[in-house]
Amino acid sequence: MRRWLTLSTAGVAAFGLTDMPDGTSLPRTMLRLRRDIGMLRRAARGAGGDAQLEQVAEAWSGATAAGAAMLRRIGQILSGRHAPEDRNRLAQAVRGYRAAADGTRRAGLAGAIPTAAVGRLLGIGFALEQFRRDLDDLIERSGEIAAWHDRFAEAR
Repeated sequence: MRRWLTLSTAGVAAFGLTDMPDGTSLPRTMLRLRRDIGMLRRAARGAGGDAQLEQVAEAWSGATAAGAAMLRRIGQILSGRHAPEDRNRLAQAVRGYRAAADGTRRAGLAGAIPTAAVGRLLGIGFALEQFRRDLDDLIERSGEIAAWHDRFAEAR
């Protein structure tokens, strides 16, 4: 029995199974992303169509496009394809959104906007930052899984 355990342990190590990424971190990260997206949808749902918020709406659109591009990149990584590195795009878009929301506040337009809308602007900024952090985390988890998969495929 002892010899079988030794051979079994050696076989597991030879295939790199001991180097397998933590299987619980990916589902946790994806759950956080799901909550982030829900928070973004709820915050943006009642934003309305005020002309004063046009600059903020453009920044919001840029941030959502950058987030979608990152999700597509993650899909490419998980399917084993090479995906170009572009983490800064979403971070820049989130900064752009915060600058647009802050510019609205500094220009005195926030007084003409209902309090609930101002709260939504701040909530969207917070949710975008959380979304960015969780997407960065998902890219890390995806890279770990893809690297492990490549090592496992080479060992076979």
